[in-house]
Order: sequence, then structure tokens, then C-alpha cells
Amino acid sequence: MALFADDRPRAHHYLFAHRELPAIARRVASRLPELARSGRLDTALAMTWDRIGDRLSPADRLPSAGLAASLHPAEALHPAATGGQIVLVAMPPPAHAAEAYFAAIVVAGDQVSRYFVLEHGWTTRDEPRTVLCEWDERGHFNLGDGPPPKASAFLAALPGHMAQAKE
Repeated sequence: MALFADDRPRAHHYLFAHRELPAIARRVASRLPELARSGRLDTALAMTWDRIGDRLSPADRLPSAGLAASLHPAEALHPAATGGQIVLVAMPPPAHAAEAYFAAIVVAGDQVSRYFVLEHGWTTRDEPRTVLCEWDERGHFNLGDGPPPKASAFLAALPGHMAQAKE
């Protein structure tokens, strides 16, 4: 089996990172930075993860180990992002294509302005790689090869994309 062509994400991982988390972030955007700052977001993320698992068969449920949030000033990454905050969500370890290592929720004022993910993927030679992507109300946008799967590398990769207007 060629991993590049045939690997598929696990439903639990995919639904959390690509459906539930961005939807919830948009609903509670104005409170998201404070929830991350206070540590209460970690509990809410775990509850959301478990709620998704409850809708899946027991065989498709995954543990939430590794799920955590942290808060970062957006202007530390991009000077034009004055007053914005980035809520970085570390995911349980991905193992399949399109599963996310991290999500970066960019909050400006009381709304989510951008939602980036660093996804696991494969090269055409079936070697592991990362892919930087953005999600918005129109869907999924592949931004190309991503950095190593480390929080600092992911955050460092965002400024160039944050400076670009969405098309």
C-alpha cells in the first residue's frame, strides 16, 4: 500500500481539528484568549474531544493525551497583527495524512481571523512530511510544505501567511 496515495485520517482526529475546533473557536472567539490564558481551555478541549469520541464506535475513539492550548501575542510573530492573539492547540500525536499536529487560531478583536493547521502527510516516496494549511468558511487551502512538527517552528512559519490577504 502506498501511504502517499492511500492513507486516510482517523475520524476522531480529523473531526476535532478540522470541524469542531474551528466551529467552536468562531463561536467563542472573544473569550478564547482568556480561556487559554487561564488554563480552562485545556479542560474544554478535552471535553470536546471526548464528546466527539462518544459519537464514534469504540474502535474509532482515540485518547486525548497531548491535547493542550497556549496563548501567544500575534504581534510577536507579525508586527502588523497589533493586539491579536494566537491560541495554539497541540493535538494528540497524528499518525495519518491530514491529521493535525497543531492548530493556530488567530483571534483579532472578538473574532477568529485565521485558522491554520500543521498536518501530517507523506511525500510521493512515502516519507513523512508536514503540510501547512488554512481553513476558512470556504474550505481547506493547502499552503505547501510545512516546518518540522514543533510548536516553535509552526508559529515561526505563520508570519508570511498572516501577511498575505486571503483570496
